[in-house]
Amino acid sequence: MILYWDSIFEKAGLDMKILKILVLIFMIITTSSQAATLSRVRVSIEVGILENYKKWIDTAGGDCTKIETYKSIYATRAAVEMILLCQALRTGGYHGPIELVAMPNYSREVREAEQGHVDMPSESLWSIDIQPNEFYVTPPVIKQGDFEKGLYTATGKNITVKHLSDLKKYTAAMSSLWVVDWKTLKGMDLTVENVSTEDGIFDMVTSGRADFTILEFTTLPGMQQSFRGKTLFPVPGVKISLDGERSFVVSKQSPHGKMVFLVFSAGLKEMVKSGTIHRAWVESGFFNQNVESWIDLRQCCK
Repeated sequence: MILYWDSIFEKAGLDMKILKILVLIFMIITTSSQAATLSRVRVSIEVGILENYKKWIDTAGGDCTKIETYKSIYATRAAVEMILLCQALRTGGYHGPIELVAMPNYSREVREAEQGHVDMPSESLWSIDIQPNEFYVTPPVIKQGDFEKGLYTATGKNITVKHLSDLKKYTAAMSSLWVVDWKTLKGMDLTVENVSTEDGIFDMVTSGRADFTILEFTTLPGMQQSFRGKTLFPVPGVKISLDGERSFVVSKQSPHGKMVFLVFSAGLKEMVKSGTIHRAWVESGFFNQNVESWIDLRQCCK
C-alpha cells in the first residue's frame, strides 16, 4: 500500500513539474506577443545622462545587448540604469526602436512620464517620487541603505572632514529638484546652494563658488567624476548614505504603458534572477568596495 501511494505522489510530482513548464511557456508566449505589438518605446532621459549613454553604447556598435561588463568610464549610476533598461526590454522580447527624449533635468524626466508623453523615464525613481496612480512599479533595484555618495570637490581644494561638524563650515552645491539629495544635506544642517542642473553643480564647485557636492562613486583609480570637461574628486574617508529605495516605473497614462511594463518587468525579473543587476552595481562602482570602511557622516559622527 505504501509503495502504491509513493507511486501516486511520484506521478503527481511529475505532473506538477510539467504544469510549471507549461505555465512558463505560456508566460513566455504571452510576453513575446505583447512585445510584438509594440511599435516603439519612448523614454525620457536627462541630457547629461543621454550624452554618457550614447558614448557608452557607441562602444558596442549601438547594441546594448553587446555590453557584457558595466565597468566603463561612462558608467555613472544613471547611465548604467539606461543600459539595464534597454537590456531588460530586449530580454523581455522587445526588439523595436527605443526613442530617447532629452530632458533638462530629473523632474522633467519624471513629469513627462507621469503625463504619458513618454512610456517611462530612463532612471529608477525614489519611492517618495512615485505616485502609484500614475505608474506601474517594479520591485526596488536599489534597496534601502544601499545608495551611498561621496563628498566631491575640485582639484586643489583642501577639505578635511572627520565629523559632521567639520563639514558645516563648507558650502554644498545641489539641485532642490534632486529631492532626496537636497533633503539629506539640509537635514544635516548644512549650507546648500540651489543649482538647477548637473552642469551648474560641476561649474559651481570647480569655480570655487561652492566647496563640494555629493556624487556616486566610480571604479576609476581616483573615483573621480567628470562632466563636460569638469572633473571632481572625492574627499577621502567619508561618505553619506541616502535614505530611500529606488524602482523602475512605467507610465499608466501612456496608451501602451501596460504592455511596456509587462515586457520590461519580465526582462528585469530575469536579469535580477541571473545576478546581472547586482553585478552591474558592483562592476560600475556604485557598490564600491573601496569605500566600505569610510565613515558615513549621516549615520555616524555628529
